[in-house]
Amino acid sequence: MANVTVSSTIDTLLQSADAAEAKTAISAATAGSVSALSSNALVLAEKEWPIKTVTWATNQTLTYSGGTNTAGDGVIIQANVTTQFVLTVTPTSSTIYRNGAVTSLSGTITVPVGKHRFVFWTPDDGTTLYMEDTVFAAVDVPVAATPTNYTAATPDVEAHLAGIDTALASAGGGWATGILFTTGSTSPVIVSSIAETSVFSGTIPAGTFGTSGAIRFSFFGLYLNNTGSTGGINFKLQYGSDVIWADTGNSGWFGSSGTAHPFVITGEIRADGTLTLQKGYGSITISTAQSATTGYGDASGSTGSGSLGVTFGGSTTSVDSSSSQTLSFLMTLTGTAGASANHTVTVLSGMCWKL
Repeated sequence: MANVTVSSTIDTLLQSADAAEAKTAISAATAGSVSALSSNALVLAEKEWPIKTVTWATNQTLTYSGGTNTAGDGVIIQANVTTQFVLTVTPTSSTIYRNGAVTSLSGTITVPVGKHRFVFWTPDDGTTLYMEDTVFAAVDVPVAATPTNYTAATPDVEAHLAGIDTALASAGGGWATGILFTTGSTSPVIVSSIAETSVFSGTIPAGTFGTSGAIRFSFFGLYLNNTGSTGGINFKLQYGSDVIWADTGNSGWFGSSGTAHPFVITGEIRADGTLTLQKGYGSITISTAQSATTGYGDASGSTGSGSLGVTFGGSTTSVDSSSSQTLSFLMTLTGTAGASANHTVTVLSGMCWKL
């Protein structure tokens, strides 16, 4: 009789054959083993072999020993392999075929993670063992990779793809949409203060510019001077430690009004051939303090006193864009309106994105 023994306690899962059909009593396998059946009724054509369903998470040892056996003896094991393991085959004096090919009698068989259907049988004699390993559904095996940029010297494509995945999953959409950061609030960013204040700012990630890249920013807000005196605003655009553009000494543009002035400030910053030189430019539009039918800004009052339109530009000289840097647009409230709860700047919405 040929025996197949697996060092996993699966004897309780052995399905009993029909004793009447088999015309012989079949005893359960001993603990820790799966035995090929020995019965004249179980011929190869009928394939009425016992089926066991098991879960294997550790290495298994399969032992086959030859002997007198009726053709057709076999056993089927349906295994859910949760951890890749090695199946060690230790026959004494037989030949084992795995999926039609001769396998080393004293070697090991690596079984990958997934759902398998192992069929062990002796179709023609008691000294040859056949094993068919059918993978039903392989389980994806995650591979850890540290995200990196692709370089020709070290072409780690897997890590490069992981880096792309990381960028696509970054906050705000990251490289997928080009958005670097957003901001906005109905609460004033400047109130009762004449100190220089960053009203729009965020981080520009390392490597965003390179030597030819660019970003664009735009934000919308309200300037209110309801103090009874005139007021003004000083402006500054800064990238890292360098000031790209600044305009000071503005003190008497806006008279007092209970209606706020809507404004839009837009700009671009571009690398100028090196990692440490960038050029920036943009425009500021501040409308008159007149109410719209809905929202902010009245077209009939778009010209005249109490409004502003200016184009600006400048450059940096020493900021290294290969490191993360902060982009800031700063304002300082001026004029006789001074620091007051009725002299405010509010940024309702803003965005910066990579071009």
